Amino acid sequence: MSTPPTKADEAHTVQGHGRTMSAGAQGPQLRISGRRVEVLDGGRSVCHFDIPDRPRSDAPQKIVTFLVDEMRRKGVEPPDEIDQRLWIANVVAVVAGEPYRIDRSGVTWLRATRDGTVPTSLINVPVLIAAEIIRDDGSGEEARDYEMLAIVRGRVREVRVRAARFGGMAWPTEALGAEAILAPGQAIRDRARAAIQVLSRPVPERYVYAHLGWRRLGDGWAYLHSGGAIGGEGFLPGVEVEMPAPLAHFVLPEPPEGEALRQAVHASLRFLDVGPDAVTVPVFCAIWRSVLGNTDFSLHLAGRTGAGKSELAALAQQHFGKAMDARHLPGAWSGTANAVETLAFLAKDAFLTVDDFAPQSAVDGMRLQREADRLLRAQGNAAGRVRLHSDASLRAARPPRGLILSTGEDVPQGQSLRARLLTLEMPAGAMRWQGVTACQKDAATELYAQALSGFVRWLAPQYDDVRRGLGSEMEALREQATREGQHRRTPGIVASLAVGLNHFLRYAEEIGALDAQGAKALFRRAWNSLGEAAAAQDEYQEQAEPTGQFLAALRAILTSGQAHVATTHGGCPALTPGAWGWRVTDEGGAMRPQGRRIGWVDKEDLLLQPEAAYAEVQKHLRDAGGGLPVSLPTLQRRLAETGLLATETRGGKRRLRMRRVIEGGRRDVLAIPTEALYQEQVSQVSQNAAGARWEPVPAGTLDKNECPTSVPAAEEVAHSFERDGTLSEELGHQWDTENTSVSQPQHSPGAGFTPNGPLGPLSAGRGGL
Repeated sequence: MSTPPTKADEAHTVQGHGRTMSAGAQGPQLRISGRRVEVLDGGRSVCHFDIPDRPRSDAPQKIVTFLVDEMRRKGVEPPDEIDQRLWIANVVAVVAGEPYRIDRSGVTWLRATRDGTVPTSLINVPVLIAAEIIRDDGSGEEARDYEMLAIVRGRVREVRVRAARFGGMAWPTEALGAEAILAPGQAIRDRARAAIQVLSRPVPERYVYAHLGWRRLGDGWAYLHSGGAIGGEGFLPGVEVEMPAPLAHFVLPEPPEGEALRQAVHASLRFLDVGPDAVTVPVFCAIWRSVLGNTDFSLHLAGRTGAGKSELAALAQQHFGKAMDARHLPGAWSGTANAVETLAFLAKDAFLTVDDFAPQSAVDGMRLQREADRLLRAQGNAAGRVRLHSDASLRAARPPRGLILSTGEDVPQGQSLRARLLTLEMPAGAMRWQGVTACQKDAATELYAQALSGFVRWLAPQYDDVRRGLGSEMEALREQATREGQHRRTPGIVASLAVGLNHFLRYAEEIGALDAQGAKALFRRAWNSLGEAAAAQDEYQEQAEPTGQFLAALRAILTSGQAHVATTHGGCPALTPGAWGWRVTDEGGAMRPQGRRIGWVDKEDLLLQPEAAYAEVQKHLRDAGGGLPVSLPTLQRRLAETGLLATETRGGKRRLRMRRVIEGGRRDVLAIPTEALYQEQVSQVSQNAAGARWEPVPAGTLDKNECPTSVPAAEEVAHSFERDGTLSEELGHQWDTENTSVSQPQHSPGAGFTPNGPLGPLSAGRGGL
């Protein structure tokens, strides 16, 4: 135990221990009397040092170093590094003239009283600030943590405390356990806080990056990952990156060179053949596009359980770290909205999987839809929520900064949200599991991550030029990918993914993994598959279109008898009364209305009570786990825009509600043609236009080489990779004719493809709705 100071010399002795750090061992002690620092061993003075009146800031460290050297010279075993740190802390306090001391029994305040100096315990464990960590997450607001060093039960503990929580002094019990006892009293708490800060000086600073992706370091760009940073020369030493646990596996290896790098790229290319091209190609493009930064869309991979969605997503994710297999994906829809949003912000310029969008109930479905709308809409708008600090000042925005791949059995709802997604449907039985197994081995041995680390090293010296050219590259492809009737965001998504692939192909050519012919053939194959995915996107847009949703739900509630309509005199419609919500309910054969009355039938018009019909439709959709995403006034305008709502002019204004005399009273109703509900070609509010077709890619897309205008056969793709007679043997079997039936599915008439399915983008035309 420490020797208490006497009234005579007001000295204080600090205990030290041997290297075993056992709690009861005795060792050399540091005795402080006035400005003299003396080492005692068994009560015998070993050496001492007198502190000068005006010491330098590094004097405490030098004094202890001198004393340790003297102890060794005289054959005395010095204390270990931890005890030396405690000695330095005490010398710091003496130099600063502060009344605090620290030893293995805790932190003590040398309280001055009329009777002399009285040692008062502040906390019963020794605690020091080992480092101040400045965390930079790229938001513009740096956060500070304190790395605390403590000794509890003879063991050294390192804990992290947020700077904002340090002053409250609630953290010792939370971080160190019940044996860390802070003395009672608010004033004592303040003393303990001040003592720890004084005894810890000088506190070294560590600058830590707390996000992934590109960052300018010095004169060049470097790509941050959880293991450090990669620049144009490869791995950059001395760069510390610290990510939360879900992103801790974003670790890239040292970029390989030569044949090893080419083999890694070949392994990555085999990813394309584990499933249908319309699925694997967009995901593959997204891997490389995410690294370029500035994306404003997401992908959603949908399919029934067991279809292989998570396995495919994991193979893509393992380009950013081999440990992120299907059971260790970084994000999940089961997480809280704030947590997933934070991950999307920190995963800058990276590919982020958010797995398992699978509602288990109507309530769970509504929650997931809200959270999907919040996250994926923020990704599509490249904007985060505006939030406040506790003092009501604005915080920096934290929008998603990578590229999100969502997976699930269901698809997020909402027309505008789906416009910000490229939805990919994984057909049942489409995964080629033998190929998946081989690719999983490649990913687990870090081949995928090596391919990506080589890509970022190749990209780093030219990243400024690439960023400046992204807009013009995407605009050129966007014009070629636009066709009449599709949503205006879809061509932009297709173009953005194609640009990502284009830069990957440049990289593959420059390192010798592909020749020019192979790169062009692969781009043709990919462009055609992106077009196929874009055509399928139209169907998802139609399903989410509010007027189509309204009419489909209206038809369902009438035919099921949840509600009904009557004639304008209140009677049963003469023709097909079952379609209007009427049923035979007694032996006499009389027709009875079912449910709530929501309108009337007048010849060829369906006259709806607006509020009643809207309420019943919303109830029906909510029971199914959804809901109309627009208000009643907006729905009325949309119906009018599509030509499904009759209007009239009253009082010099165009009115969306018709005024009719019904059941003896004047009513304002929505007039919709009855055929809109029961003729398929009318009830579908289609955005597709006939006659759209694919056109070839313009010259200059691939390093100014003109892209061919037809899809290569599977054999052609395989042989185009052949360089020295060995590459085709490795890759050619992946594109054999046997696989083509799945990767190149047949297209139904009207899908916007010419009979032989040429690759090129859609001809320019008027945009979507």
